[in-house]
Amino acid sequence: MTDAVALAALIVSLVALFTTTGQLLQQYFATADGYRRCRYSVMGLWAKRTKRRWIWGEFRFETAFLIPRITYGPLHGDVGTKKEAVSGRCSLVNNEDSLEASMTLGGWGSPSARKYYDSDELVCWVPLLAQLHKQGEDIVRYFPQGSDSVANDTMVPVIQFVHKTWGFMPTDVVRPMASSTVSDVAIMARRMGQVWRTFDPAAGSMRAEGNGHVITSTLARSLGTILQYTFTSRENAGNCFYIPVKEADKLGFGLVEFDHRLFGPEMGGDLDVSSYEGISQTLYLLVGGVSGRDTSKGMERSLRHISKAISSGKDFIPGFNDLVPICSAMLSNRTGVHKNRWLNRIPSPNLFNRGVTSSAEGFRVFERRLESFIRSKEDQASDQSKRILAHLKKIRADFGTRWEVEKDWDQWNSVGFEEVLARNTWDQEKAGKDLIMEYHAEMTNFLMQSRVHYRDLVIEHILSTTEAPMTEPPPWPEDSEYARAGFDPEIVASMESYFDKLTAVVTVVLRRHRHSYKNDPLTHAEIEDAWFSMIFRAFCWQRSHVMIPGVPPLPSEYWNSKMPVYIG
Repeated sequence: MTDAVALAALIVSLVALFTTTGQLLQQYFATADGYRRCRYSVMGLWAKRTKRRWIWGEFRFETAFLIPRITYGPLHGDVGTKKEAVSGRCSLVNNEDSLEASMTLGGWGSPSARKYYDSDELVCWVPLLAQLHKQGEDIVRYFPQGSDSVANDTMVPVIQFVHKTWGFMPTDVVRPMASSTVSDVAIMARRMGQVWRTFDPAAGSMRAEGNGHVITSTLARSLGTILQYTFTSRENAGNCFYIPVKEADKLGFGLVEFDHRLFGPEMGGDLDVSSYEGISQTLYLLVGGVSGRDTSKGMERSLRHISKAISSGKDFIPGFNDLVPICSAMLSNRTGVHKNRWLNRIPSPNLFNRGVTSSAEGFRVFERRLESFIRSKEDQASDQSKRILAHLKKIRADFGTRWEVEKDWDQWNSVGFEEVLARNTWDQEKAGKDLIMEYHAEMTNFLMQSRVHYRDLVIEHILSTTEAPMTEPPPWPEDSEYARAGFDPEIVASMESYFDKLTAVVTVVLRRHRHSYKNDPLTHAEIEDAWFSMIFRAFCWQRSHVMIPGVPPLPSEYWNSKMPVYIG
């Protein structure tokens, strides 16, 4: 009997001990504040990096977890590899190593992925990472680095692994948040096919939508701007691919990066063409070391005309509208082998007309006036001018009027074209687009080797052409070529004016070079050839890029802004 009582007492004591121990452990584990907010249902696969860590000095647990800092980084040889992940960062390119390192579930459209990403408890940056993986995969697949692209400027989405502890989270934060910057989020949304409806980071007000994605914001006083991402569709609405290079991203902020092969590595800053305020502050970059009363007066006169034209609501300003193709490097790459995946879309840096060099009128007048110029020179015409004319005639012979209309050239629709052009094969389209890029590279190489300083040529061209056209077009008979084509008289007159002012441009550029080549002065023909090459290069640039109309650029001060934003 005694043994039975003792046994019962022992059992009761053990139960009490286990209960007390359990309560004690529960109390200690409960000191790991935020642990339940970092579990699988909230963070998905990222939860496997969530740990309880014992702090002896405070005799308690703390919650340690990992979050991504989402940025954009250059394409390099270790993209998406385990070697890259060891360095504490991972490019999102949707391959096996990249998905594993970024703890992202692949197979976006599979039943298991649908169940995983559709959870209401999941933090919104987990499905966002899956979307960025698809974006990175397209970049690597459709936009490989090549000699025709801007070297080392192809940018892919990248995450950096950031270690956090919940004890340092603000009290009003209830879930772990990824981080990014205002500049990277602006680029991210645009590349996903969204349009910014509201963009005021300083006030914490940001909203973008489109292509099945929505980004909204709230302002937390203790933290800053918090973004929420949601997807409303699993399929892209058409072609929303943008050229994934830094220079194209800059255009979305109204900034044009100079082609340093032509302007020189010392050319600092970017050209801001988003507004009159921007152009008035940055156009002086073109002047550089050029000084003199004539230059200053010419600059003031050009800025006055630009201001007057903008104030009157005009969206076509001769000279000014052609700054982008004249100053920028080629951003597109060769077409590759994937039909309908030529990445040639870029943000529009302003809401103005694309300029003379994007128009059928400009192309037609340029060809006619160049042919007339060569004929007037007879045997004295230069090889370069004749080569450019031969290129123009080849384009017309091979592709007819398709080259002259941006939509026809981009979409390659056979409707309305001759039977020979209606053979709408991908090989023909690829050959045409690659040919234009080849001509652009040829013109660039010629200008790099020319003794004419490209900056001097550009600034004088801009100063002389940002005015009303010198000549008004004569009345066109109804059966004339221009009337039948429905050409805009102002654009025709502008290209005519370009040629009419060529002699004056050559004279000034020649004067600017008088100290550079004292023993072997420049000739008129060298400057004329450089000017012809510059204009034809601009035509080729325009046909190699499609600007998205109707979307205003973001404020230029937010380019490369490191202002933090959080994604919850």
